[in-house]
Amino acid sequence: MAKINILNEKKFERLQSSIRWSNQQLA
Repeated sequence: MAKINILNEKKFERLQSSIRWSNQQLA
């Protein structure tokens, strides 16, 4: 369970950073 949680956190971080990156591109 903990391993899955860590993987999900990493995936979520990558998603957030890519969203932030595309927001900067649009701005």
